[in-house]
Amino acid sequence: MDTIDRKYRGLEIWDVDDVAPEIRDEATAAALAVLDLEGVSPLQARVAQFTLEAMDDKGVLDRADPSDFGLNMAHLNACREAEGAARRLIERLAPNRAEPYLMLGVAEWALSEWQTHDTDPTKL
Repeated sequence: MDTIDRKYRGLEIWDVDDVAPEIRDEATAAALAVLDLEGVSPLQARVAQFTLEAMDDKGVLDRADPSDFGLNMAHLNACREAEGAARRLIERLAPNRAEPYLMLGVAEWALSEWQTHDTDPTKL
């Protein structure tokens, strides 16, 4: 039987492989705290990012209403604030890291549960 690690309710920070695990954990906790304060689940934040990326891929960002594509701006803004909190923590604790970019992600098990059961397992 597989054990699913539900630490941080499925929230992951991507593109930080060069950061020590304990710093990644602190940054993930900081990002989750921001999302919780805003009432946005990790999955809702990631779906907002997916939607923005899809709009960009289709070339409609400049001429379309984001809500027409299902983009929830409150979720996207919370996502950006959470990424900022994680980034600031990493910059403070690992100032010499090579990669300045990071992105919020969601664990594969959470995406699978959402796609299979249409439920958000990352909500409080």
